[in-house]
Amino acid sequence: MLQANFHIKSRDGLSRIGEFDTLHGKVSTPTLMPVIDPINPNIIPIPNIIELGANIIITNAYLLYKNENVRNFVLDKGLHDYLSYEGPIMTDSGAFQLMSYGSVEVTNKVITKFQEDINVDIGVFLDVPVAHGTNDELKEAVKKTIERAKEHILNRNQQKETQWVGPLQGGKNLDAFKQCSSFMKTQPFEIHAIGSVVPLMENYDYLSVVKLIEMTKKIIPINRPIHLFGAGHPMLFALACYLGIDLFDSAAYVLFAKKRRYLSTFGTYLLEDLDYFPCSCKFCSDTSPKDVRSWENNDITKFLANHNLAVSFQELGLIKQTIKDGRLFNLVLKRSMSHPRLAEAVQYLTKTEMSNNLEPFTSLSYPKARFFSHPWSLSDPMVIRYKERLLSRFQPFKEIAVLRPYSYSLPSDLSTHNFYIDPVFGLIPEEWKPIYPLLQNEAYFSTDYNFDENYIKKFILTFKEKFTHIYTFGVDKNSSYYKSIELDSIPSGSPISDNEKLRSILSYQFGINSFEKLPTFIFEFSRKTNRMKNFSTTNGIPWGVIRAHDNLIIPQTDLIKWLHSYMQYPNGRVIVENDVESFVSDGKSVFCKFVKDTDKKLRIGDEVIIVNSNDDLLGTGTLNYSPQEISFFTKGIAVKTRKRKDLQIKKFKK
Repeated sequence: MLQANFHIKSRDGLSRIGEFDTLHGKVSTPTLMPVIDPINPNIIPIPNIIELGANIIITNAYLLYKNENVRNFVLDKGLHDYLSYEGPIMTDSGAFQLMSYGSVEVTNKVITKFQEDINVDIGVFLDVPVAHGTNDELKEAVKKTIERAKEHILNRNQQKETQWVGPLQGGKNLDAFKQCSSFMKTQPFEIHAIGSVVPLMENYDYLSVVKLIEMTKKIIPINRPIHLFGAGHPMLFALACYLGIDLFDSAAYVLFAKKRRYLSTFGTYLLEDLDYFPCSCKFCSDTSPKDVRSWENNDITKFLANHNLAVSFQELGLIKQTIKDGRLFNLVLKRSMSHPRLAEAVQYLTKTEMSNNLEPFTSLSYPKARFFSHPWSLSDPMVIRYKERLLSRFQPFKEIAVLRPYSYSLPSDLSTHNFYIDPVFGLIPEEWKPIYPLLQNEAYFSTDYNFDENYIKKFILTFKEKFTHIYTFGVDKNSSYYKSIELDSIPSGSPISDNEKLRSILSYQFGINSFEKLPTFIFEFSRKTNRMKNFSTTNGIPWGVIRAHDNLIIPQTDLIKWLHSYMQYPNGRVIVENDVESFVSDGKSVFCKFVKDTDKKLRIGDEVIIVNSNDDLLGTGTLNYSPQEISFFTKGIAVKTRKRKDLQIKKFKK
């Protein structure tokens, strides 16, 4: 059996650009699998479908089996020869026909063997979906699906290279769905598909779809691609991808076309209702709705099918780019305006628990600035993370804290910690301001909202013992939490020094709360921006470089050793197998399969210390996978190692 070897190439939270191998080639995700009619000539030839963006197609094994002439051909020559296509092919087992008509003329054992014999890349056993049913009927469908999964596994040919899908059934009955998912995660399946969602989508019940995906991602191992069965409308793609869906399939591109329906990312139009095409794909840009309506029916259907497929792949292309940029949630917010029930589902995502679930998989920084223009965007996992870090990692160097809006200026000679009251992040200390995304963001809210009063109160309660005084300026609130004072009553003195700013960044980035034996540094600043570029000891030994894109620290040799000595094991560490020590010391990257353990507080993009099980220092690098993911993957690079010839395997002397 060929293992999927799914690995992540880029991500934004749970959304990911990934890749896995099949017998007939690689599949890049997220992607759409166009449904191919295995009996009747497809309205769009397969080469044209591939040209539009498909890298895998899906067809129906039951319909192939049911037609005797076709069955004999594919058993003799194989499915790829029959379809004249040499790329990856997935087959459904006939479960859709079972759901639609109540029965099929094939058994689970037979359809399993048939899919193996015709050399499909990805197959599905004959599960039991339920379109509409009582809780008892949904539970019974799950029971039968589990029984058939066991039968299927016993009857598989382990020598075949077919990858198998473990369907997740149970529908809106979350207890039944959880039971099915919990069973499937323990079984030898490479991919999983969330079933019975078409009726939910037909009723615009996107909230139930979101809850099913949410439960799936909590239960199913994260290295297995997730397919949302029957989800072929591009309006839903952004939301589904944001939650971690990797695969979609679409018969909708043809079925809607036959009903003269025109798909868009913000809904569906009847051709008769269109005066203009809201799309500039190559099919729509050369004609008009009026002209198309004058064509023969077959030509109209072909045109609409081509457009429907093109707009679907266009949306997936946009989703991939927003994943790279770290802006997929902005796209999700835009799409949520397409339908009130879609907005309901997106609002559910803004609950703190959901944001907390996404935070461990969210990178420290992205190439683009963050945009905040909707109250729901305040649930951004990066906002949740920052607010927690301020409360848990900030280390005061002065006795007085001053909280004030951006519009309220302060003298530069105050011996205080100065905090900006920020509408997105609550409070930002001046020394943390350059860190991504505190500086690299744009925010605008059309309401009167301007700051998070509850968070400010929480900050004051947390730090009231660490500061002798916490004052607010420019905040007109009658509350015992807010204490105002005249500026001339605050004693002048030395402001936060560059060395204190550096120590504060070390606290933010590494959780450092003690700076014993950390030397005094001299700094180089950018001439254009006046931002810190690097720092060295007074005798010229470099200790660190500031990453330009997010203003975090790349530690050099002596700082690495210092961190290794003063951060308690396993903090800040990736622990690797002993037999790869020499590779790491030579600067070679660390693959997931060689990682034994990690500090669970690390995040993607962190600068990490690489050690063996004895805590011997081997190297350093940038974390590419979250600690929650690494143990599930084998192929991906866990740490992109920085080559350091002068890094000896010994601890910094305390």
